[in-house]
Parts: sequence; C-alpha cells; structure tokens
Amino acid sequence: MYIGTPLHSFEIITAGDITDDQEDGSIQAVMKINKTTMIGKGTLDYCRDTRREILSNRGFVVPQDWELNWVRAKGPIWTPDQMAGVAMWCDQRGIFNDTTVTDACTKWANQLDEDQYFSQMYTDDSPYIGTTGVNGFRYLTFDGDNEYMIIPTERHEDSSAMDLNFNPGAGPTGNTGEADFVVAVACTVRDDNQSSQGIVSNGTASGWAITADTQSTNQGYGIFHENTSILSSTTGTVGTLQMMVMAKIDGDTHFRLSGQSTASYTADNKNCDVNYSLLDESYGYGGLGQAFGAKRWKGDMYELVFARGASVTLADVEKLEGYFLTKYGSSNISLPSANTTYTEATPPRQGAT
Repeated sequence: MYIGTPLHSFEIITAGDITDDQEDGSIQAVMKINKTTMIGKGTLDYCRDTRREILSNRGFVVPQDWELNWVRAKGPIWTPDQMAGVAMWCDQRGIFNDTTVTDACTKWANQLDEDQYFSQMYTDDSPYIGTTGVNGFRYLTFDGDNEYMIIPTERHEDSSAMDLNFNPGAGPTGNTGEADFVVAVACTVRDDNQSSQGIVSNGTASGWAITADTQSTNQGYGIFHENTSILSSTTGTVGTLQMMVMAKIDGDTHFRLSGQSTASYTADNKNCDVNYSLLDESYGYGGLGQAFGAKRWKGDMYELVFARGASVTLADVEKLEGYFLTKYGSSNISLPSANTTYTEATPPRQGAT
C-alpha cells in the first residue's frame, strides 16, 4: 500500500467465526482495502493495530475493534462516547481481574474517566469474568448470593466533581432546573425465583433501581423509586440478553426494554425533588448487584452507559439502542418497538470522515 493510495474502505477478514470469541486476538485474519487489494495478514490483534495506525495517520476516526468493516463514506458505527452529557461507559475493555484469582473481576473501568469505576476489593464477593458470551464478548457474571460491585468509598469524597448525580423522578412539576438523564444496560437475568433484584441501583430500597423479578408468573423488569414500582414490563425474557434503558427526558420518566413497547409516566404524584446519585453515600453506595430486594441480582452484565444533562434526547436513546443491537447482534437482542430508526443493517453512524 503506497502512501498516496486513496483509502475508501478497510476490511478485516477472519479465518474463523469471530463470534466464537470476539476478544481472542490470536485468530488469523487478512486485511483488504478498497474491496479488492490485500495488504497483509496476521493475527487479529496485529490487523487491528495496523488498521488503527493507518486510519489514525490519515486523520480518520478509528472504529471499535469489534467493527471489522470500515467504509469511509459511512464512517464508524456510532458509540456511546458521542452522546451528549455521557459520564460513564463501561464495557469489555474495562474488565480487570485480581492477580491471585484470575477469573474474578475486581475493577470495571469507565472508558471516559479513569477516576470513575466500579470495584470490589474482596475477591470472594467479586463477580466472575465470563468468556465467549453473546457474540463472543466477555461479561461479568453475578451469582445472586454475595457478588456485587460498587463505586469505591474514596470516590464519594468529591461526588460533585464526578457529575453522577441525577433525579429519577417523573413529571415536570417539582423538577425545575434538574437535568435529564439516561441509564442503560445490556445484561442477562438468570431465573432465581426472586423479586425486586437490583441490577443497577444506588444501593438502598428508598432510592432507585433498575430491577428484575423472576419470582412471579409474569416475570419482568422495571424501575423502582422510593420503595415504589414506577414503570415495569412483565414481558421480558429471562435467560436472554436484554437491553434496558431508564431515562428522564423533558421531565418524564421512560423505561425501554428489548423487543417491547416503551413506557413513560408523567403524573405529578410520581415527581421527586431530591437528586439521587451513583455516588452520594447518604443514599447508599451505587453499584451493580446490590441487595436492593430480598436477594442480590443473579445474571450477566455486558455493558453500562450513563449520561445526564439538558441535551439528552430520545434521539440519543435510539442511537444507543441501535449501537447495542449492532454490537450484540439481532439474533441476541432486539430494539424496543418504538425504535424504528435503526436496524442491524442500518446502524447509527458517526458520519463520513
């Protein structure tokens, strides 16, 4: 490949099925540019590094490692760091294990700020790292007994600087001047015959949580706020990857679930004039798998995104859902019925570069 060669596309073609292990960099692959020209081969890690160097040197936005086919006219697939007001984005890249227990995760790093992260200092209480999960991605698996993660104590000392406060109330009355927000997760809930399991919460039943109920006949998911179920769905499927979005936009609370109709609540009696947080210890330590109900959450966590601010919109939420769909595959995850903007074949993109 010559320095002056125009670059219109860059494709990495693997020798095997990449979905068998998305993060196995030793898989053999070849690189092809402009649809016809082979420029090299090697391990998947080598090909990704080469693509990163070539695209960066030419001033292009580099796609995520899992996006193997880059087209200049379309640009990379949109990612959560493009979202207005985004403060946390935790995915497979941030999974770190303890050096003495190789499959225990003691830290889940935030890709946007190294000072914001989930952790567990005790390996016996740490979630375990699952490999070759949905579409070949790693994940964190929580056993429903003692495994959980929190934002560590030292991060509470200056929560205002971390900008993770938000109000999960609904309705415009009483919420004047408080920012809208989005909390989104891609996770699997395991059947554990328990109600009100806190998947992600601020760690106290008087606060807020995205919850799972696997006890009742109508198993489902929802939002709890101040000991009250605000919004819920009884049609989620236990044991399959779910995309759950809890949001407040223009003062109204929304709950969006894979493959289901969206729900929103605007009644004034659901208002909340107190800011809750992923950090403020006066309301509990925010985290994953907290003992929100009778028992801890049992399931697998793949990804978490949090954003807040007046610029958060439903269009952002739809892009986020389209991103999840494209990354994890339509055979594993589906969009809420209200999102007709994106498909796996037409994902949200950052635009031509």
